[in-house]
Amino acid sequence: MNWQTGFILGGLLFIVALTVLRSEPRTRRWIILILPLPTAVLLYRWVRYERAWLELGVGAGMAAIAVFSWWRLIGRRLPPPTGSQTRVWTKDDPF
Repeated sequence: MNWQTGFILGGLLFIVALTVLRSEPRTRRWIILILPLPTAVLLYRWVRYERAWLELGVGAGMAAIAVFSWWRLIGRRLPPPTGSQTRVWTKDDPF
């Protein structure tokens, strides 16, 4: 068991999950096709080649615990993102 690989996979899966959770609801279907689906295919191919199934399980478990903790502490209070809330920072109109 390589713990470093487990932590890296957990971090990667956590970032992918947060990206899907914080995407706009109307574009979420495209985000799922663009980010998690290819990530899952590449992870499956890599894990099969390296025979690192235990590391993948540990990483997925850590990511699930981290996403659940984030959702309980922060995520429930955040409003769903909308396109009208997006602001672009320019020289004439800084935040």
